[in-house]
Amino acid sequence: MAFLPAPLTMAAPMASATTGSPATASAQDIASLQKQGLVKLGRQGSGLVHRLYAPSSLRRSKPGSSAEATARTFLQTHVMAFFGRTVSLEGKPAEVELRTDRKRSSRTGTHLWRRQFVNGVAVEGGWVAVHLDPDGQLMEVESSYWPGLEDVDPRPTIPRASAARIAAAAVDAQGPPRAPLTTELVIDPHREDLVWKVTQALWAPYGDWCTEIDAHDGTVLQTSNLMIDGKDLAHA
Repeated sequence: MAFLPAPLTMAAPMASATTGSPATASAQDIASLQKQGLVKLGRQGSGLVHRLYAPSSLRRSKPGSSAEATARTFLQTHVMAFFGRTVSLEGKPAEVELRTDRKRSSRTGTHLWRRQFVNGVAVEGGWVAVHLDPDGQLMEVESSYWPGLEDVDPRPTIPRASAARIAAAAVDAQGPPRAPLTTELVIDPHREDLVWKVTQALWAPYGDWCTEIDAHDGTVLQTSNLMIDGKDLAHA
């Protein structure tokens, strides 16, 4: 007969998860999850949980809890397994925050995404998603959290307006745009530095152009046409 692990719990963290070094606490929290569910560890050798599956027979949450409360409670309980440190999940300013970004409901259940911020700046590609089944039971957690970015200086040297001008010159923008320009300051986790992401929906040259610019020296790092992926920003 196949072995079934114990039900995934929403209870308070084990005492051992709050004592000792962060690495030890993280390892202990991950071990507790491995005994309860199906865990896949993350990228770049971080050792943090990248994905957790909760088999239907093991799903359990507090009756009457909202989707947001169920997701937040689980992440708070296993903060060391997924993030390796304390993070803010309550919308309060902190060194590292997981801010609520969006929610989607469908026949398959409720899906909630949180975006990673470090010192108030969004981390490019830094997300955690919690998926609940139609009964509000935990189904899956996916994490693309990036650790170790706390020392990135969140203050850009190049101002927003200058970044917009650099981006326009990079693609030789001509005439009025098809849609308003967007400019976002992000942390590039690969470079471990600040980057301006400027997106322009242009008639000439035609395209939805995304230009990434070093926020300290103004170097154009990359320019791409998002229409290649079939996304027209003017009609999104």
